[in-house]
Amino acid sequence: MFNRTARSTEESGHINSARPSAPGWSKDGLILATFIAISLVWAVLGYHLHSLKQTIREQTHRDVTNISIGVEKHVERLLVGVDQVMRFIVDDYQNDPEAFDFAAWLRRSTSLEGLTTQVSMYNAAGELQASRTPPAPGLATFHVRDRAYFQALSADPNPGLYVDRTVRGRFTGRYVLQTARRLNRRDGSFAGVIVTSIDPNYLSNQFKAVDVGSQGSIGLFGYDGYIRARYPQIEDMYERNVASLNAGKGVFAHLAHAPTGTYELQSPFDQVTRVFGYRTVGSLPLIVTVGKSLEEVMLPFWDEQRLAIVAGLSITALLLSLLALRLRALKRDRLHAAALAEANQTLYEKEKIARAAEAHFRLLAENTTDVIIWCDSDITHKYVSPAVRNVLGYEPEELIGTRPLRFVHPDDAEAYARVLRDLTSGRVEQAVTAQRYRRKDGVDIWVEISFSVTREAVTSQRDGYVASLRDITARKEAELQIAHMATHDALTGLPNRLLFRDRLSQERANAKRHGNGFAVLACDLDRFKAVNDKLGHPAGDKLLALVAERLTAEARDVDTVARLGGDEFAIILSWVNDPQAASLAAERLIGALGRPFDIDGVTVSIGVSIGIALASAEVENTDSLLTNADIALYKAKSTGRNTFRFYEAGMDAMVAKRTNLELDLRDALQRGDFVLHYQPVIDLASDEAVGFEALLRWQHPVRGMVSPADFIPLAEETGLITTLGAWALREACREAASWPHDLSVAVNVSAIQFQQPGLEQSVMHALSASGLPARRLELEITESVLMQDAQAVVACLHRLRGLGVRIALDDFGTGYSSLSYLRQFPFDKIKIDRSFIREIGDPDAAAIVRAVVGLGTHLGIAITAEGVETREQLDQVRSEGCTEVQGFLFSQPLPALDALRFIDVRLSSAA
Repeated sequence: MFNRTARSTEESGHINSARPSAPGWSKDGLILATFIAISLVWAVLGYHLHSLKQTIREQTHRDVTNISIGVEKHVERLLVGVDQVMRFIVDDYQNDPEAFDFAAWLRRSTSLEGLTTQVSMYNAAGELQASRTPPAPGLATFHVRDRAYFQALSADPNPGLYVDRTVRGRFTGRYVLQTARRLNRRDGSFAGVIVTSIDPNYLSNQFKAVDVGSQGSIGLFGYDGYIRARYPQIEDMYERNVASLNAGKGVFAHLAHAPTGTYELQSPFDQVTRVFGYRTVGSLPLIVTVGKSLEEVMLPFWDEQRLAIVAGLSITALLLSLLALRLRALKRDRLHAAALAEANQTLYEKEKIARAAEAHFRLLAENTTDVIIWCDSDITHKYVSPAVRNVLGYEPEELIGTRPLRFVHPDDAEAYARVLRDLTSGRVEQAVTAQRYRRKDGVDIWVEISFSVTREAVTSQRDGYVASLRDITARKEAELQIAHMATHDALTGLPNRLLFRDRLSQERANAKRHGNGFAVLACDLDRFKAVNDKLGHPAGDKLLALVAERLTAEARDVDTVARLGGDEFAIILSWVNDPQAASLAAERLIGALGRPFDIDGVTVSIGVSIGIALASAEVENTDSLLTNADIALYKAKSTGRNTFRFYEAGMDAMVAKRTNLELDLRDALQRGDFVLHYQPVIDLASDEAVGFEALLRWQHPVRGMVSPADFIPLAEETGLITTLGAWALREACREAASWPHDLSVAVNVSAIQFQQPGLEQSVMHALSASGLPARRLELEITESVLMQDAQAVVACLHRLRGLGVRIALDDFGTGYSSLSYLRQFPFDKIKIDRSFIREIGDPDAAAIVRAVVGLGTHLGIAITAEGVETREQLDQVRSEGCTEVQGFLFSQPLPALDALRFIDVRLSSAA
């Protein structure tokens, strides 16, 4: 080989170089580019961390502001409720002081039980007249003339509610928060005081239920700087003056500028630095503070900072590794180029230095780290440099007479053959390719091969090829690692959204090619947020990894399981032509994730809701498949969670319609578009109206009259029913207050309202604001209310009934447990469902009505028949013994003005 090259050189005067002479990047340029990239990475991470820190701090200020609003409203409702009862007592006393029986009033009323520890009445001399709990022996003659409330109320003829400090009560010796109102004689002179002693522990327990973190705090302070109640409690806290402890820095410094706001401060009680939100309590001389530990709320920031540092260091290390590899390659290229230039110069010499030139070339070939190979025109190896020992593990002699395709990986053979055909056919003079070569020990490595054509010196005809082989396995592995990171979820190792969409496109192409179907499952974890909030993000990450393992275990090898983000997963079920197969797969997934998980010794349970979109060979749009699966997922979550639903035609329109209706419902609440219509209730004994049932109506500006069957369930699902129900109570009481005093108003109460705090306060507020006597208000509930938490609901109903409110059981007979509920609570009225009245001509329906009437008569409960629309139905319910009726036979539900006219007409007829 080399003798032929030397002779050709002498005759032709030159030799072709087998490699390019200069690299594309300089050393300085590579180093500069790498350090610019590293600087950008750290700059982006720093900016992200700074933004996250600011976001968390701002969100915490918003959180404590929102929580302080809720706590302030709750405290105000409690104290206003207490004051309402005290005002009832004051009014009853001042109407007839001589006949007023305070002890009898206390026995009759239970509305203050649980909240207050004592209700007492003192005369003008400050001496005890009566109390709910009798004083201990020896205390019967003590006085309260030294109490601040007594001194203030006795001196002011027109005071309001007086909220005193939390002091030790003289009855029990325990700390109590005392509120008082003045009693006047008929001539306006001072007659004494009514005092309620509120247990501050009750307020502390209420505060404890609010989630402000393990180091958070909620406090109730007076304008005098003393604590009324606090959670967590601390020793001697009622004796400390916060205004003096936090002079110039605490809530009182900020209160001087605004009645509500936020600030950050280290607590003088436990030295915890918190973000506080404060708010004055209505018109009362009280302030609510809500504090969240700054250390706790910043925990996500510190976690994110650690992740960012790890990511930054990893990327920095990767970039520096790539730089080192490239600098090493650049150095080899330069050495190689310099050696070839030297060899080229030598080969240009005359015949006398040909052997020296050959020696130089052989020295170069045998000492470079790249493998140098010379092939003849049919690509047969004629010379192989010693570097092949390190790169491929062969001795040079073992490769002489062989061809390249013998050593290439089978999967790369076709692509390599195309490169060789291009060379041998003369289409190209040079070629560079990267293929997998199999070493002698069977290990596959990545090799970069550079081919150049060699020509005979005299004729310039092609006579062979020079090739150089370089091991680029490390570079390829780094590239593959980067590619994997770009297409897989770092936490679970599952395909991410990018790879999932690519797999979905492949599945679509496969379905078109083979005519098969497939399914897309959109999966969303149920109750994951509760686990994440309770146990923390590290536990949440472990749970997500375990979920990924179970999903993968349930899937087949041909399926794709991906994590799209958060607690959202997606699955492609390949070769699914039957909906039943998708159903069975969904049931297996629900069962797998329904089994408890062990997270560091803590057992947690979650569920999964699944939306399924079936695809066939005709499917044209992968985006629509994902959208359809998401719509079906939404349907599954709205029908109870931990279940699955298939996408059906029109479902997207139904979801869009529901979403639009929800937006309209919220707008209608803000605009006040709702009205109440009133349907009269007729007493069968006198044929006179004895009251009205208030029914919600929504006149939509575009849709027209929206059926309550459409918007009431939506309001319950979204939680808007609480606001809507409170408005209906206030409006119904306000309207009924203008009716004759023998007419009552009935208002339906949702089960959702009983689940939320504040129903009793809403009732008391509606009665107080309207002046309607409690006996004229009737609350209608269905047995679904009692099915939520029967014990708590019955206790609430007893407290409402203690105020004088009447309670009716609506839609009686349509459930499974109506009779058992009659034993738990003494209802004032049973309303027989209209379905029985509609079929009362049927003997079975008539027998049911007769049985209900007999049961009500035995229990002393009034019976109302709903939905009476014909004279025959009226005669039948009258004969069966019903006491009241309502229905279209007498009147449809009427607007407020028409209801007043109905009352006038009935009164005129009676006269």
